[in-house]
Amino acid sequence: RLDSLQSARTTYKKFLEIEPGNVETIHALANLNFQLKNYQEVVELETKVLELNSQDSDAVANLALAYDFLGEKEKAMTTYEQAIQDSPDDKDLVFNLARLHYVNGDYDKAVALFQKVIAIDPEDFDSNLNVGNAYLQMADEYRKSLVKREEANEKVGQEDLDKLIEYYRQSIPYMEKASEKK
Repeated sequence: RLDSLQSARTTYKKFLEIEPGNVETIHALANLNFQLKNYQEVVELETKVLELNSQDSDAVANLALAYDFLGEKEKAMTTYEQAIQDSPDDKDLVFNLARLHYVNGDYDKAVALFQKVIAIDPEDFDSNLNVGNAYLQMADEYRKSLVKREEANEKVGQEDLDKLIEYYRQSIPYMEKASEKK
């Protein structure tokens, strides 16, 4: 399979020598490079597409994903945000941006974005699960902050405990919805 992908890659490169501005061929070559895990080449190719057509939402989405695979999370997030402006109801774009916020520990932003995916597709298992998990992460972080306050002899009141309980409560409907799918 690798040989056939490499062969197709060579063929597409030859086509681009003949017609360097052919967006479909550039996309096809970028997709092959995704399969070959040549993410830097994907960035270069999709950037070229955007130079030819700045409104190409597929190129923006592929560029964001390539940045993500390269570990360039900030560039990926910025690029996903740009793509979402053009395609606000594209649940895959919104999900991927939410996922990046989640792994960066920005749970509030992740929850808001995952909830946007759920508004588009209420049955989305991964988004429901991730919202539930994000609330559990927020509860755990808040619980740890309360323990530190107690260790420093600072008062932890009922309001603090209510806030902690609320994080757990908020996770429940999303975890239940996700468990329905299993």
